[in-house]
Amino acid sequence: MSAQPGIRAAAAVKTAKAAAGWKRWLHRDVPSWLLIAPSLFFFVVFHWQPIVSGFALSFFETKGYNAVRFNGLQNYIDVVSNSVFQQTLVNTFLYVFWSLVIGFLVPIAVAVMINEMKHMQSFFKFAVYFPGMVPGVAAALLWMFLFDPGPGGLLNMLLDALGLPMSQWLQNSSLTIPLIIVTMTWRAFGGRSSCTLPACKASITSCTRHPPSTARASANGFAILRSRKFRTSSGSCSFCKSSACSKCCTNR
Repeated sequence: MSAQPGIRAAAAVKTAKAAAGWKRWLHRDVPSWLLIAPSLFFFVVFHWQPIVSGFALSFFETKGYNAVRFNGLQNYIDVVSNSVFQQTLVNTFLYVFWSLVIGFLVPIAVAVMINEMKHMQSFFKFAVYFPGMVPGVAAALLWMFLFDPGPGGLLNMLLDALGLPMSQWLQNSSLTIPLIIVTMTWRAFGGRSSCTLPACKASITSCTRHPPSTARASANGFAILRSRKFRTSSGSCSFCKSSACSKCCTNR
């Protein structure tokens, strides 16, 4: 029985310390929570709440925004069996495929080639990054002029001059997705290439420090693609938008 007061006193001290810790935490972090509270409120109300509500309604037959009758998985079965959804799913996979082929590999290959140049390297760095500085409206007008399906389109004029049949370009369903990827890649080309260049230089520096086999591999620019340091650096900065990312690439 004599041990009971000691246990109670220890528990009281522990509780007091915990309460003091909470008070210190509140006094320290209340300004931060007040700063983030409006953004958090709008994020929950306008982002998560519609997602949760939409998921719940997907199991019901609805009239407007009101659930009329529970349908189970019937709505999902109807969507999956719909031919439009199936075509949309195929288009999504095609979009991802061409994004990887054109939008990811091509900027890396160009960055490796620029890195291997001995002359005019600065000019080509600027030329590659220049599309990122073009205003969006001007770029849209440029692509409209290029892909105009009529005889006045720039690419159709070029095909006509070469004696080749004109194309419908974006109105051709087999060309729509690749051409959209081309326009998007052109826009972000400079940022991705500029982000890959520091990784190329870091890989070459790493190779030259480890003779002799890695040094021989560095003679071939495309051997850089197999370098572990290149993969780590380029992956960490694949979405940087300027050559300033060289600092974070070399530090990682």
